[in-house]
Amino acid sequence: MKSYEELKQEFENLKIGEDFCISGECETNNDLKDYPSYTEALYKLLMAPSLNGVYVTRWDLKEIATLSGESIAISPRKRMFEQLMGYASDKENMQKVLEQFKLYFLEKIDAYEKLSSEFPASKPIFDAFSAKANYTVRNLPNIIKEYF
Repeated sequence: MKSYEELKQEFENLKIGEDFCISGECETNNDLKDYPSYTEALYKLLMAPSLNGVYVTRWDLKEIATLSGESIAISPRKRMFEQLMGYASDKENMQKVLEQFKLYFLEKIDAYEKLSSEFPASKPIFDAFSAKANYTVRNLPNIIKEYF
């Protein structure tokens, strides 16, 4: 049993952020940093609704992965995207993933068009989302050219 002073020192170490893990018991995120550097750029392009007009949920990411031939667990969006990019590290798998993103974006564009026709006062908002999504879809083939 540890003494009061030992416990107090461990607590102090924990408070100041020192490594306070029993060997082999702490989860490390080092395996997530093995992905290529372009993953950050793709994350911004494909996952930021301000750039592409579409919000991709964790469940959407899971479905995109499944339809691409990969299985990923539900976790934070960024981690899921990193895992998906780990799968898409070769040209063939990247094409599968980007094709699923394209289909997903096209579905959202169709939904935006239906909503803009049903709610004409909101048409400028949905048109802006559609324009961003269309731009992203048009540029998906450039990702393959640029990174492979």
